[in-house]
Amino acid sequence: MADREAYINGVRMGVGYPFVLESIELPTSDFRVQDVENPVGDGLIFGRDRLTPGSITLNILVLGEDSAEVNENYRDLARAWNRAVDRTKPGAITSMWWEDGGRRRLVYGRPRALVPILEDSRFGLIKATASFKLGDALTYDNTEARRSVTILGVPPISGGLSAPLIAPLTASGTAARMGLIEDTGGDAPTPFTVEFNGPISNPFVKGPGWTIKLNTSLAWDEKVTVDTRLGTITSNLGRNMKPYLAPGSRLRDVRLATGRTEIQFGGNDPSKTAYVRVLWYPAFYI
Repeated sequence: MADREAYINGVRMGVGYPFVLESIELPTSDFRVQDVENPVGDGLIFGRDRLTPGSITLNILVLGEDSAEVNENYRDLARAWNRAVDRTKPGAITSMWWEDGGRRRLVYGRPRALVPILEDSRFGLIKATASFKLGDALTYDNTEARRSVTILGVPPISGGLSAPLIAPLTASGTAARMGLIEDTGGDAPTPFTVEFNGPISNPFVKGPGWTIKLNTSLAWDEKVTVDTRLGTITSNLGRNMKPYLAPGSRLRDVRLATGRTEIQFGGNDPSKTAYVRVLWYPAFYI
């Protein structure tokens, strides 16, 4: 295994490739704070802190047999770097991973400046500096497939009948099943994806301190995907799901805690065939 590699948009950088990853410069994150001065005494009253992620810098050696080849290789790198994401689309991001010392880390964001130094191009060498702006202040372990837990079926509802009894009689309430995550991995609260699979009405997933609930019914062939990292919610049937997200389901603040955690899946599913999947990559602070 090569000691240091990186990959983005079809281009692999490492020993044995036209692009050698000379070094990686990891960023620090800036803090956006809500601190205020104590109006009646010394010191500060600390508020909520938010992280503004920085940029990763890749120092790349572009190699070739001669000036013509190394310039062509650099153009290949530039094309891949600049086409990795549609910059005209708000919210569009791409992924990049690097591996150093046998540990792989995945990040999300946008490629930014790519600066070549042509001083040694006549000898088949171009040094380039590439800046990748992070979308969040975390890295993810994607050495293996995403971790997941699946909760199958929802038991019959337990709410019973409500008085006064007026035909047609309809049972109300919800039921739930529990799922256990033995270890989320990583050392940071982890963004995750939820896949609700119908048929079910008013499905929800709960964890410690958070709830994701949909105030709607899903058909037997419908899958709704909620991505807490991106803050998005989509249906495979093309429905606009945002109006059905229950108040209090603040996706950007919903995270899996580190270590062992329990989650709960519920809703109204007379067929007992609905299920939910929760998927994630272990997350780490940079």
